[in-house]
Amino acid sequence: MELKLPPPLVAFICAVIIYFLPSYAEPNSVYLCFAVICFSFGAVVDLCALWAFWKNKTTINPLDPNKTSTLTREGIYRFTRNPMYLGLTCLLLA
Repeated sequence: MELKLPPPLVAFICAVIIYFLPSYAEPNSVYLCFAVICFSFGAVVDLCALWAFWKNKTTINPLDPNKTSTLTREGIYRFTRNPMYLGLTCLLLA
């Protein structure tokens, strides 16, 4: 696998594609409320994951596992194995 793209870049590319897709739904308060909740949840999950890595003094880069110093099992990682991907998914859904 020669070409490796970091997950935030993949999420950004997906967000740009989603932005330019035609919208068939009329925006209303229900959609806006759902988007705000999804965005808030995704941002909190991502920040909690970053905080857990920072607290354990290990890298957040999944493309270079050799830089990993410890296995993070505290914080949000007690509940889910991939909280950063969950957070990015919620941000895209918003």
